[in-house]
Amino acid sequence: MKTIVEKEFEKIGKEIGKKWLNLAEKSVAGIYIYDENLNLLYINPSLCKMLGMPREEVLKKKINEIVYKEDIHLIEEMARKRFSEEEEEEEEEEIRWIDKEGKLRYGRFSGIVTEFEGKRVVVGTVVDITEMREYEEKLRDEQKLLEKTLEGTIHAIVEIVETKDPYTAGHQVRVSKLSVAIAKKMGLENIREILWASLLHDVGKISVPDDILVLPRKLTPIEFEIVKTHSITGYNIVKVIPGMEKVAEIILQHHERLDGTGYPKGLKGEEILKEARIIGVSDVVEAMVNHRPYRPALSLNDALEEIYKNSGIKYDKEVVEVCIELFLSRKFSFEEPF
Repeated sequence: MKTIVEKEFEKIGKEIGKKWLNLAEKSVAGIYIYDENLNLLYINPSLCKMLGMPREEVLKKKINEIVYKEDIHLIEEMARKRFSEEEEEEEEEEIRWIDKEGKLRYGRFSGIVTEFEGKRVVVGTVVDITEMREYEEKLRDEQKLLEKTLEGTIHAIVEIVETKDPYTAGHQVRVSKLSVAIAKKMGLENIREILWASLLHDVGKISVPDDILVLPRKLTPIEFEIVKTHSITGYNIVKVIPGMEKVAEIILQHHERLDGTGYPKGLKGEEILKEARIIGVSDVVEAMVNHRPYRPALSLNDALEEIYKNSGIKYDKEVVEVCIELFLSRKFSFEEPF
């Protein structure tokens, strides 16, 4: 007496052969065959196990009836492309289904069109990638937790620096706010790096003596040389944090200027990271419009005039243009919540 598998294969062509059938039956990957009406003509034991259904039950269904309801359109579109031969090369599609225990599972479906006794069919495979997807989700959750921990640590460091230098309280946050706004307007994608670098750009001031930071007068050349070390100190603090190497480099360069008059390395033009050029402009604008121990706050017009007249000289021209546009169009304000 013939098995149901042998009967099904007689329907779609005896040329499949016992050898192919034997391989399909023992394959760890799911194997299926369906016709142009999406009727399932064959599935192997591995696919039955994935679905949690006996073969006799599955073969009563269409291919689009065994997948998750929200992915029906995917399997139907895949079938349409196969039979219309829109795709020159075989492409995989990630499609989900519900197993017998009600669990959502993920699989990679692929298939090719062939003919048996004048009938066009799709012969395909399914690889269960549920465990991989669950592992990826776990990694994403862990990454989010790490990022939250890192962000909390960064804000704690910012608080420490501002406690040491109360005259610039809020400075790093406001610089971050403007830097992020400029970066987004410019279409940059590494916003998180710019956020972290701008929040930490003055972390190196933790090594500068308190009495220098709060002096109610302009610094002497020697005092200024001491303050200038904060870029290097900040770099050395941040570079040891895994994954923050680029952020550390941005911090190191945020006082560099296009004409080479900045510090600590006297870099010029394209030698300076674009992110550092953004923070450099934001730092100047924020510092000018807020009170400092040695001078009262200047007007926003004064700050914008400073970066405008030095556009392309000390400051990046594109960054300056975007910064000025944000303020003049009233699309940015330091007073609005971050």
